[in-house]
Amino acid sequence: MRRSLAGLKTMYKGDLLNGDLPAMVFTTRMGDRRAVVAKHPLHACERGLASTDLRPALEAALQYTQDAAKIVVADWFTLEKSPIQIIQELK
Repeated sequence: MRRSLAGLKTMYKGDLLNGDLPAMVFTTRMGDRRAVVAKHPLHACERGLASTDLRPALEAALQYTQDAAKIVVADWFTLEKSPIQIIQELK
């Protein structure tokens, strides 16, 4: 899943979170901290239903951004095949 973040990481000059967490973080030119968490297409991520596999990445992303609204959660298929949707969410 981390591989699916490679394009966005390069585009936004971001960093992958420590360990094997499937998340990438970056700071915008305006100073806003953003994060993208990659998930399996079948993992749940609705409020209160987040997969236990995603929790560490979501918690680390929240610690970085300090605002859940600045975290985009996307499945790895979308990140690899149609990242424009994610790019628009990051604006």
